Amino acid sequence: MSRIFRSLFAKLHFKFLVRSIFVLTLGVATFETASFYQMSKMLRELTVQNVRVSVEQASNQIENELSQLSSDVEIIGSLPALESYYLNLKYGLDREAEEYLNSVITFFNNQSVRNPAYIGLKICDLNGGLLASQYISNEVTNDTLKTVCQLADHENNFLYPSQRFIEASENSSRPLFIYSQVIRRAQEQLGIIEVFYDLTDYFKHVDNTNINNSGYLAVVDLGSKPLSTNQPNRVAEINALKLSQFKTENNFTSLTLQPNKDIILYKNRLKSIDWRIIGVIDESEVFAPLFRQAKFAIWLIIAMIVTEVLFLSFFTKRLITTRINSLLEATKNILSGNYDLRVSEHSNDEISELSQSFNQMTNSLQEKISQLEIERHNLDESRQQLKNILDNSSAIVNIKNTTGEYRLVNNAFLDFFQLSESEIIGKTDFQLLDTQLAREFQKNDEIVIENNKPMSFEEDAVHADGNQHTFIAVKFPLKNKAGNIYAICSIATDITERKAEEKALQELNAKLSLSDAVIENIIEGIVITDPDFNIIDMNPAFERLFGYSRAELLGNKPSIIRSDYHDENFFDELYSSLQEKGNWHGEIWEKTKDGSVVPQLLTVTSIKDSEGKVTHYTGIYADITDLKETEAELQKLAHFDSLTGLPNRVLLEERTSQAILRAKRGNYNVTMLFIDLDNFKYINDTLGHDVGDELLKSLAERFNQLLRSTDTLARLGGDEFVLLLSQTHHPDDAGVIASKLKAAASQPFNINEHELYVSTSIGIAVFPDDALTTGGLLKCADMAMYAAKESGKNNFHFFSEKLNHAAVDRLRTEKALRAAIEDDALELYYQPQISPRDNSTIKVEALLRWRNQGEFVPPDLFVPIAEESGLIVVLGEWIVERAIKDLKVINQNCESPIGLSINLSARQFRHHDLAKTLASIVNKAGIAPSLVEFEITEGLLVDDFKLAEKILYEIRDFGFSIALDDFGKGYSSLSYLKYFPIDTLKLDRVFMTDLTNDQRTQAIVEASVSMGQALGMKVVCEGVETKSQFDFVKAIGDVSIQGYYCSRALPVEELIRFITKAVA
Repeated sequence: MSRIFRSLFAKLHFKFLVRSIFVLTLGVATFETASFYQMSKMLRELTVQNVRVSVEQASNQIENELSQLSSDVEIIGSLPALESYYLNLKYGLDREAEEYLNSVITFFNNQSVRNPAYIGLKICDLNGGLLASQYISNEVTNDTLKTVCQLADHENNFLYPSQRFIEASENSSRPLFIYSQVIRRAQEQLGIIEVFYDLTDYFKHVDNTNINNSGYLAVVDLGSKPLSTNQPNRVAEINALKLSQFKTENNFTSLTLQPNKDIILYKNRLKSIDWRIIGVIDESEVFAPLFRQAKFAIWLIIAMIVTEVLFLSFFTKRLITTRINSLLEATKNILSGNYDLRVSEHSNDEISELSQSFNQMTNSLQEKISQLEIERHNLDESRQQLKNILDNSSAIVNIKNTTGEYRLVNNAFLDFFQLSESEIIGKTDFQLLDTQLAREFQKNDEIVIENNKPMSFEEDAVHADGNQHTFIAVKFPLKNKAGNIYAICSIATDITERKAEEKALQELNAKLSLSDAVIENIIEGIVITDPDFNIIDMNPAFERLFGYSRAELLGNKPSIIRSDYHDENFFDELYSSLQEKGNWHGEIWEKTKDGSVVPQLLTVTSIKDSEGKVTHYTGIYADITDLKETEAELQKLAHFDSLTGLPNRVLLEERTSQAILRAKRGNYNVTMLFIDLDNFKYINDTLGHDVGDELLKSLAERFNQLLRSTDTLARLGGDEFVLLLSQTHHPDDAGVIASKLKAAASQPFNINEHELYVSTSIGIAVFPDDALTTGGLLKCADMAMYAAKESGKNNFHFFSEKLNHAAVDRLRTEKALRAAIEDDALELYYQPQISPRDNSTIKVEALLRWRNQGEFVPPDLFVPIAEESGLIVVLGEWIVERAIKDLKVINQNCESPIGLSINLSARQFRHHDLAKTLASIVNKAGIAPSLVEFEITEGLLVDDFKLAEKILYEIRDFGFSIALDDFGKGYSSLSYLKYFPIDTLKLDRVFMTDLTNDQRTQAIVEASVSMGQALGMKVVCEGVETKSQFDFVKAIGDVSIQGYYCSRALPVEELIRFITKAVA
C-alpha cells in the first residue's frame, strides 16, 4: 500500500494534490450533509406517520365505541316500554310502571352481555331525581357514584344527550363515561336516563400502545388532564406539555421540555367528546442513528484530510471513494423506494460501520414501511368489515355529499327501493324518489348541516312494493380535518311495526284506564280472589254492597258474606261449574255485615294463564233487591186487574188451562160465563168515569160473595167479566149461577149519592162440549154473550153450534175483505146532493162498494167487520185518496166546482195525526180544501169529548168543512151543535119515511132546518125517495136534497154524465 501511495505522490503535482484533497474533502462533506438531511427528513416523516396512524387508530376506536354508546342510548331512550313506564308512573299506575321498568332493565342487561363495558343505568325524573337504577358491577352503586341525572344544557333544556367522565368512586380510579339522554313523547319531556360505560379496557389499550422505545399514547381531557395513564413519569411529562396553549388540532408540534430533551407531539381532538388523543416520542431516539452516522462522517472527513495526502492513490480510491459511492447509490435506491438493497462491507473501519448503520437504518425503514403496509392492509380490512356490517345491517344507511348526491348506500337501501348501486350513486333524491318525499329528505339534510350536529327525524318512505314505511333516521355531518362538512350520513331504522305497537299500546293503556275507571265507578260489586279463594282485591261498590271495609275483607274468603239461604248442594254445584266450565252465573242470596240477606245476581269467572292454570277468580255482584220487588209488583200487575183486584186475562187463561187438565183427569166439566154489563157506557158517559169505576168495584164484590173458593172471577177490561167454574157436572149448574149473578147485578148500587141499576148479558160455554182449549172456551162464551144481548139483554145464553157458524161466516167475510183491499177490488160510488132550486149538483158523497164474487156485499155487513178488525183505518185512508183523485177528474169535466163529502170512521177519527194526513193527501192532489167535507156521526163525539173537539178544530184549521151525519137519532145532538165546529147538518132518513103523512115529523123537520139555518149551518135532507117528500123539503127553504128520488149512488163516469146532463 505504501508503494502505491508513493507512486501516486510521485506522479501527481503538489498543486494538483492540494486541489484534489480540497475537492475530495469538500465533496465528501457535501455528500454526507445531503445524505444526513435526506435521511433525517425521511425518518421524521416516517416517525410522524407512525405516530399519526397510532393516534388516529386509538381515536377511531374510542370514537366508534362512543358512537355505539350514543346509538345504544338512543335505542334505550326510544324503547316503548320506557315511555310507557314514565306515562304509567305519571298517572299513578305503579304496578303497570313496574312491569315496563322490568322490560327496560332486561333490555339493558342484554346489552351489557353483548358489551361488558355497559355497567350501569339510571332512570330519573326531569329534576334529576332518581327513579330506578341497574348496575352490573358491585363496585358501582348509587352510593359510590353520587351523581344526579342532568341534561347537557339543563338551563336551556336542550334536548340532546350530555356526556360526562367520572371515576367509579373515591377509592377507585375506574374510569366511567356517562351518557345522558332526555326521554320525550312528542313535545313533552318525560325524564332523563344515564348509561355508565367502563373505559378501563380502552384506556389500558391506549396506555400500553408504545411508539418505538420511548413513544407512547395518552388520552387527556380539555384541561389537559391525563385520563388513560397513571404512570408518574408520563403524567408529569403530559402536565409539563401545557397542551392548552396549542390551539391547533390534528397537527404535530416539536417541544423542548428540558435542556437536553426535545419531543415530537401529535394531538388529535375527538369529535364526540372534548377529549384529545396525544402521541409523544423523543426526537433523540428518532435521530440517534443519524447522529451516530454524522459523528462518524465528521471523524472520517478529519481522517481523510490527514490521510488523503498519503492515500490519494488507487488504494484510496478503492478503499474509500468506491465504498462511499456504493453508500450514495444505495441511498438513491432507498429514496426511489427500493428498500431491499444492502451495502456489502467486510471490513471493520468507519465506512464499514457507516455502511452497517446505513443497513440498520434501511432495515428499520423497511420494518416501519412493512408495518405501515400491514396497518394499511388492516385499515382496508376494517373498511371492508365496515362495508360488510353496513351491508348486513337491517338499518338503511346512506352517505350524501352536501349537494345531495349519493356517495354510499348499503344493501338494505338497495333492497328497500329495489335499485342497483349504479342507479343511485351520483344521483339525488329528486332523480330517484317522489318530489314531496325528496323535498322532505332535503329539508332534513339541510337542518343537520345548519345545526352541525347529529339529529334524528321521523321520515316516511314508500317501499318498492308500494307500502309506506316509517323510519327513525339519525343523520349526522361528516367533517374533514379542517372541520368542514363534506357529507351527511343517515342511518334509518324501520319503526313501522313499533309505531303500530305504540298505537296498540296507547289503545291498550286507554282501555286499561277505562277499565280501571269502570271498575271503580261501576255500581256492581267486584271481588277478586286467588286460586284458594282468598280475597285479594275488591272495588268500592263491593264494600258498600255488603258493609265491610277493605281491611276486613282482604285475606278472608267469600264465605264471610254467605247466608243460610242456600244448602251445601247449591255451592257444590257452583264450584263444580267453575271447575268444568270456568264460570258460574245465577241468583244468590248473600248476607251483609248487619245480618241482612239480600238477593244478588252473581257471575263468577276463573282467570287462567297461558298454560291454562287458574290464577284468580273474579266475582261480579249485582244487587237485584229492587228487581225482585219490581218482579213481585209486575207479577201482581201481570195477573190482577188494577181497578178491582180481580184476576186479569193472563191469570184467567192460566187457571182455565189448569182446570181443563184437572177436568180431563177427573172426568168432569169446566164452565165459563162471559158477563157484560148492559148500558154501562151510558152511566160512564153521563156520570163520569169515577162513578163507573166505583160501580165496577162494587159489582165485583157482589159477584165474589156468590162464588166458591175454587172458582175464579176475572175482569177482562171495561165492563166485561168472566167467571170460571172449575168443576161442574151438569149444564143446569151454570144456569143457576148465571141467574144468581143476574139477580145480584139487578140490585141497586149507591155510588156517590147516585142510585144506579144495571143488567147483565151472560154467555155460557162448557168444556169439553163446546171447546177443548182455553182460547176456544173463551171465544165460545163471548159468542154466547153476544147472542144473549141480541135476544134482549139482561139474559144468559148457552153456546150452540149455530153461533159458531155465524162466527165462521164473520171470519170468512173479514178474510175476503182483506184480500179485496190487497187486490184493489173495492170501488167508490158517489151520490149527488141536489139544490132543489135549479136541480144542480152542488156536492157528492163518497160511498164504498164491495163486489165479491160478482155480487155487491151490503155495507151494513162488511163495514162493522172492518171496524172491529181494524181494517177500517186502511180503508179510510184508501177512500180519501181515491175520492180526492176522482174529485179532480169530476171537476175537470164540470163547469161549476163540485164539492165532496167523505165519511170518517170511529177508529180513523181517533188517530192522533188525522188532520195532517187528510191535508197532505188533498194538497198533494192540488184540490182546494174548501171543496172537501168530512162527515162524522154522533157516536164519534161521545167517547172522548175533549179529544173530539181538538181533532175537529184541527180539521177546520186546514180549511175543510165538517158535517154531522144522521142528525136526530142521538140523544144529545143539540149539545154537540153548541160545542163543536159543525158546518152542515144531515137529517137522518128516518124523518123522511112518513114525512108527508105525519104532522109531528113535519114539525121536527121544519124545526131542525130552521135551527140549522139560524146557527149558520147548511142543511141536507137524506133519504128523499118520493116526489111528495122532495116537494115538501123544497118548500121549506134553502136545503140540499140527497136520495134515490134525485139519484142513486153512481160510479165516476156515470156521475159525470149525470151532472153534465142536468146542467144541459
